[in-house]
Amino acid sequence: MKTFRMIGMALFAVLMCVSFASCSEDDDPAEVKNENGVVTSGKKLVKLVETKESDDKTTTFNYDARGCLIAVAISSNYYEENSHFAWNKGTIVKTETGKYGGSTTYIITDGLVRHSDDDDSFIYNNSNKLIKHETYVDSYEAKWDCDKLVEIIDDGSIITFAYGDKTTKGFTPISLFSDILDGFTIGNVHPEIAGMRTTQLPISRTWNKEDIDTFEYEFDKDGYVSKIIRKDSDGEIYNTVTLIWE
Repeated sequence: MKTFRMIGMALFAVLMCVSFASCSEDDDPAEVKNENGVVTSGKKLVKLVETKESDDKTTTFNYDARGCLIAVAISSNYYEENSHFAWNKGTIVKTETGKYGGSTTYIITDGLVRHSDDDDSFIYNNSNKLIKHETYVDSYEAKWDCDKLVEIIDDGSIITFAYGDKTTKGFTPISLFSDILDGFTIGNVHPEIAGMRTTQLPISRTWNKEDIDTFEYEFDKDGYVSKIIRKDSDGEIYNTVTLIWE
């Protein structure tokens, strides 16, 4: 009997090690990062084109020679917005133009943004996944199952995600599924420095256990997601987002 208990304990320890490893080893060994933790290998997201009944919006991303985001231009039926970014070792300065323009400085330590001079704060778990983002007006909390973002609490509202077998090369554009990175525009194309880089693509999103959106995908020849079709609970198309990678 004692022998069986010892065998059982050994098997349990092995399973725990396997589970821990599967949740800890999220980084692709082929990824190349610079001193600020930005992944510089692979394709870059250069444009998002969103079409829906009430508004069409195009977002264009520009990068410097190191692969760091330096400018974002947003154009829709109702407004235009431009942002510029200056990178230094350990800091990023975002400057916005237009009516609500201004500048924000983000502090990066050990490859992750930690806070800003606008009172943003970013908190991570032991696997360097974002679990809390606070701004001066909002607070977001996140739960992960290894590399899958499974729940977000947004000002009391609970958003849950379900997954199938869909994954993408590069990264999942989290901003198209949640506002958890609200204000941190850089996280749209450099999610790794905000602890949000994942290749998992959700098949559905449920809001407060009631409203359910579903997602369908198309991919380019290299396996990067090139189109996301969002449908509401009635099966009607809410919007379509085309992604261009270079």
